[in-house]
Amino acid sequence: MRTPRRALLAVLTAVAITACQDATGPAERSPLAGLVLGSPQDSSGNPVTPPTGELSPGYFRGTVRGPNAPGTGGDTLATSPRIAGVIVRAFPLTANTTGGMQLGEMAGQTTTDAQGQFTFPTIPGGDYAVTFTPPAASGYQGIWVTTAVHATSHDFPWWVTLPRS
Repeated sequence: MRTPRRALLAVLTAVAITACQDATGPAERSPLAGLVLGSPQDSSGNPVTPPTGELSPGYFRGTVRGPNAPGTGGDTLATSPRIAGVIVRAFPLTANTTGGMQLGEMAGQTTTDAQGQFTFPTIPGGDYAVTFTPPAASGYQGIWVTTAVHATSHDFPWWVTLPRS
């Protein structure tokens, strides 16, 4: 039985900056620590929503950007700065013995190119926490989001906006 996404998000928010236990061993610092909760959007400007039913392997893609400088006009995909060198990682969400959720071992990672674009490699279908960690001196704060990966995840590219640090 799949956990409702809102309940899952509430659980993840609670553990975002605390220790979590991975699938292989003792409690350690969460990969979400130090990152803020974000919200992925697809190319139509809508929150990303998965299909219902069994999730098959898939991949996702998108663009990581920063907000426009104050006073430079609207914050649009056409005018916002792209952020190169952002590390994108996905961690499967797994149930633990207390009924909550925890992160499994990293399923994969990629890095944004000079235009801030990324294509994540194909991973098993399911629910994931995805982190976006910018280069240390970039002036941007990293974020994390949740998503469900499935066969059509790539159909609507994400745009991810990192806040200034």
